[in-house]
Amino acid sequence: MMGAESRRHRPTEGHAEPRLPEATPAQLRAAAGELAREALRRLGSSPMGSVAYDTGFVARLTPLAPSEAVVKGALGYLSASQHEDGSWGSPFHNVHDRALNTLSALAGLAGGGEGLHSRRIERGLDALRSLLPRLGSEPQLVGSDLLIPPLVERCADLGLAVDPKGWPYRKVGRFAQALYGRVLYSGHPVGHLIELTGRGGDPERMVSRLQALPSGSIMCAPSSTAFAMERAGRVQAPLLAYLRSTMNADGGQRHFGPYEIMEACYALYALRPSGLLQAPAAEGALRRLREAWTPQGVAFSREFPAVDLDDSVLTALVVAAGGEVVAPDFLDAYVSEDHFLCYLSDRRGALAPNLHAIEALRVLNHPRRDALTEVALRYVRRKVRPDGSFLDHYSVSPNYPTWHSIEALAGVDDRLAERAALFLAASQRGDGSWAPGPHAPSTAEDTAYALLGLCAWAARHQGEFADEVDAGADWLFAHRHDEPLATWTAKVLYSPVTMAQAAVAGALGAAADALEGGPTSLSLNQVSLDLPRGRGAPLAQVQASLAGASQPSPRGV
Repeated sequence: MMGAESRRHRPTEGHAEPRLPEATPAQLRAAAGELAREALRRLGSSPMGSVAYDTGFVARLTPLAPSEAVVKGALGYLSASQHEDGSWGSPFHNVHDRALNTLSALAGLAGGGEGLHSRRIERGLDALRSLLPRLGSEPQLVGSDLLIPPLVERCADLGLAVDPKGWPYRKVGRFAQALYGRVLYSGHPVGHLIELTGRGGDPERMVSRLQALPSGSIMCAPSSTAFAMERAGRVQAPLLAYLRSTMNADGGQRHFGPYEIMEACYALYALRPSGLLQAPAAEGALRRLREAWTPQGVAFSREFPAVDLDDSVLTALVVAAGGEVVAPDFLDAYVSEDHFLCYLSDRRGALAPNLHAIEALRVLNHPRRDALTEVALRYVRRKVRPDGSFLDHYSVSPNYPTWHSIEALAGVDDRLAERAALFLAASQRGDGSWAPGPHAPSTAEDTAYALLGLCAWAARHQGEFADEVDAGADWLFAHRHDEPLATWTAKVLYSPVTMAQAAVAGALGAAADALEGGPTSLSLNQVSLDLPRGRGAPLAQVQASLAGASQPSPRGV
């Protein structure tokens, strides 16, 4: 057994980072258990940090309900959450996130009665002018090109100094809007973008076709719900009750919800190695997933009309890990010629669902496992980045999908899985942490994802990356209660709180197992690829080494 006394640390090159107190495997497990139990108790409540985007739509309801607490709370949140540069949005700087949040916040403040030349609004307009030139060259979020034009138009209608013709995206024309209408009101997943209809939105169709029960939301989104009420020009009790339920203590609105199925399957997936799925504390969440299951899978919420592969596969994996047999034939409907679909009603693919499909084909023992695995592998291999990492449209951080790539590819394509693990080890910071980007602050959530990835590799290759896991576990133990950063991607960036907490718990437990179970301490620099030494080595050097290494490296100490 490998206790804290025998765990070696690899010195960093350059200046020495301050060392955190070492946490023993027993301390890591105790902290993991505490966090996991708390996360399991919260499953189903769909907590999420506030975002200015949805909050701005609620603030625009001021003319309809000026004395309503949820509307006044929205105005208060917008007044308090502006960044120093005048923008609104996640502390992780993303151009489209900042533009969407800032446009919505300005429309909310102006619609709520703030003076058009107030210091707050003038600073917001200045921020927009600096964001505008960069929008066309930066990767979009979900529907940025469709959502920005009606927001710009609404700001102009309110008298704000924005020019709808000066933006890189154009408002949807009448013909295209008619085509969208056939989809938006049908229960298609893009119905949660209903606010893109702007002045042309039909509130009667929204409510009659898209209202979800029992919450009363329009497509499980505060922005869409508030927009429908604004377009109707009257307060509607079920919709208002939903907005009250999604308001946080700071007065802001969550980005979407309920998302109880997504919350449960993502959290339980991270907790699988802990053994907690067989404990009574997990039974409620597992029962919720079993009850939501349909022959086609599940959606992120029982109130959302469109099932998707990602939530379906993760649900199947955790229900199977909980001891129940899951038939794998639901996967068949999602297979296209060269990838697995995200939604049955949408022909596009995405990285995470294809990675999860590879894992499910193996775990659930699909009868056509080899042939279907090759379909997903072809897609995944096209998505690997030069440094061995992966990036998906679900998150702006590479750490989450890169962890999942190791879970899926280890034993299937060991070369890709190893390169992913090497990327995680190489991108660790000198203090043992990880961050969602080179200029972003370190986070407990990203450190958890990286540790889960390294530990997943180490479970098959005992003792490897023990130094990186050791330093990462110490940092994560000290920062395990940190608030998550909004890095998950939808219309804007958001932070699913319980999912992040479960990932931290799972990583602490996995690190304890890895550090006790490995008889050696093999680190990044001892893996046989000729990589630059030191955790502080420039990532470009590591990328070049990885890109030039074409054969699997032998194992051994």
